[in-house]
Amino acid sequence: MSRPTPYSGRTRATAPRQGYDLPATLAAHSASSSLDTASSSPTCRGYGDEWAADGNDRLSSQHLGLGALSFGVFAIRDRFSGYIVALECVPDTCDADSLADVFLTAVELEQGVPSRLVIDNGPENDKMLQVQVTLHDRFRPTQTESSPPPYEVKTPNASLLNLWSQWMRNEGRMLQHTIQVDAGPAGFDPDDGLHLAAALFVWSQVIQAHLDAVRRIANMMRVRRQPNKVAGLISGHVPDMARRGWHGGERCIVPCSLDVVRGLRSSGVVGPTLGFVGAEFEVAAHWAHDEMGRPALRRVNAWDIWDELCERLS
Repeated sequence: MSRPTPYSGRTRATAPRQGYDLPATLAAHSASSSLDTASSSPTCRGYGDEWAADGNDRLSSQHLGLGALSFGVFAIRDRFSGYIVALECVPDTCDADSLADVFLTAVELEQGVPSRLVIDNGPENDKMLQVQVTLHDRFRPTQTESSPPPYEVKTPNASLLNLWSQWMRNEGRMLQHTIQVDAGPAGFDPDDGLHLAAALFVWSQVIQAHLDAVRRIANMMRVRRQPNKVAGLISGHVPDMARRGWHGGERCIVPCSLDVVRGLRSSGVVGPTLGFVGAEFEVAAHWAHDEMGRPALRRVNAWDIWDELCERLS
C-alpha cells in the first residue's frame, strides 16, 4: 500500500459556488443597528429564543505547536436553558462549510431554527447566517421591517464564555497536555505524512468522545427551582429546559420543513465539509483498527494505538 498523506482540505475555487453569496434578506438585515455589539434583552421567552454559536481554537496547530496537527471545537448553546445543542470537533473553526454543517444538523434534529442566532463577526459564520436567515424568513413570513433580525453579532459571546472556561480548565486542558507532552515520546514526526494522518484520525475521535461526554453531563444537570424569578433574568437565574413550564417558558423554535432543510445541502448552499483525513486513508485506517481488535480510543492509550496504526499502514 502506498503511504497515504493527510487530507489538506478542499481546493477552494476562485469564484464562489452558486448559493454561497448571502441572500438579499441578509444584506437588508445587515443595515440593522442590532448588529452593533450590544447587550441582549435581559429575558428570554423560552427554549430556542436565542442560540449562541462559537468556536474554540485551543487545540489548534497554533496552540499545540505540532506542525499541521490541529483540531477545532464548535458549540451551539441555548441561552434560556443552558442546553448544549451541539458540541463538535471540526478540522478548522474558520471553515464556513464545517460550521454551517454542524448548525444544519442541529436544525434537522430540532426541525426548526432558533428565533435568533448570536455569533461573532467572523467570515466563517457567513454560511451559517445564510441558513438561519433563509429558513427564518421563509417559515416566519409575518415578520415586519420593525421586527428584530433573526441574528445578532456580539463579541464576546457571553452564553459560551462559561462553557469554554470550564472546557479549558478540565477536559480541554488534559487533552492539550496529553497531545503535546506525549507526542515526542511516542515518536510523532509532524513532517511525516503517515504520522500526521494517523494522529488526525485517532485524536479527532478521542476529542469527539470527550466532547460527547461533556455535552451529555452538562445537559443532565438540573438548576434549582426559583419560582419567583422571571426566566433569564440578569440575576443569573437559568431555568431548567425540562421543567420550563415552572418558569413560564415556551418553545420558540421556528418550525421548518425537513425537505427544505435537507435541500440546502443538495443545492450547494452548504458544501462538502473539510475532513480530518482523505477518504482512502480513512478506509485503510478503519481496516487496520479492525485488525487490531478495535480497541477503544481513549486519551490514555491514543498514542499507543496511533503507533500500532502507523506500523500496520506503513
